[in-house]
Formats: sequence, C-alpha cells, structure tokens
Amino acid sequence: MSWKQLPPVVAIQGNVEYEEVIANLPVKRENTVGHCMIGIVRILGDAHNRVKVARQEFPNARVVVYAHRRQQPRCKALPVITRHLQTAVGLPA
Repeated sequence: MSWKQLPPVVAIQGNVEYEEVIANLPVKRENTVGHCMIGIVRILGDAHNRVKVARQEFPNARVVVYAHRRQQPRCKALPVITRHLQTAVGLPA
C-alpha cells in the first residue's frame, strides 16, 4: 500500500496547548476509515467506566482511540473489530 492510499492524519487538542492550537483543533473528533467510524479523544474517563463514556461521547463509533500525555495511545474497540478495521483500511487480517 502506498502512503498516498492512507487516510489523512487527524489531530485533537492536548491538555497543555498554545492558543493557536486551541483555536484550530477540537477536543474530540470522529473520523471514518472505510466503513468504520473512529472516535478520538485525549481522556476517556476512569478505567471502570471507559466503555460507557466511549458510548456516550461517540455513539456511532466502532473504535475509540484515547491517550494521556504519559501513556501510549490506546484503542478501545466497541466491540473488538480488529479484522473489520484492517479490512476497512486495506491491511491484511
């Protein structure tokens, strides 16, 4: 797969940002890759209620990607759909 075939890069605000970033980036966003809606947010609640918060924030998302500044980005599949997402972006399952 060529880099030209990949979906565009998207970004959201972090917790410590310059005014220009705050003015130009949302705190959360949804992006569609193939037929898969992906939610992107910095914080997704406490560990015990992340799935509930993900459903409230992104009711149509199949996957939610979230991270805190000291963590690697995490992905919460709603439900787990790794093969569906791989197929949607044309990657081998």
